[in-house]
Amino acid sequence: MTKQSRKKNLDRHGLRPRDDNLQSLLNIGPAMEGWLKAVGIHTPAQLEEEGAVGAYLKIRALHPNAANLMALYALYSALHHINCLRLAPEVKVMLKGMVNQSIPSPQRGEG
Repeated sequence: MTKQSRKKNLDRHGLRPRDDNLQSLLNIGPAMEGWLKAVGIHTPAQLEEEGAVGAYLKIRALHPNAANLMALYALYSALHHINCLRLAPEVKVMLKGMVNQSIPSPQRGEG
């Protein structure tokens, strides 16, 4: 089977037609799947609906010491069907900016 014919058998999530397993996505292993399920994301479609940044923020709220930027990059890469180690530097900067915009910064001068 050629690479092109394999791609034809995939749906819009990059999955086999009946495959709703999170681990079927590139970059999603058992630990990430567990984190996603813990925050209510059980399928690739739910992950796509939540988005990489939204899912990352939920995971980070639950596991603040474990969810690092590689988790964010893995989620984004899973949704875009690319290896997270090949994520372009400008995409990483964009993702960090989106996360920073979503997290309220502490008020200065209060306390």
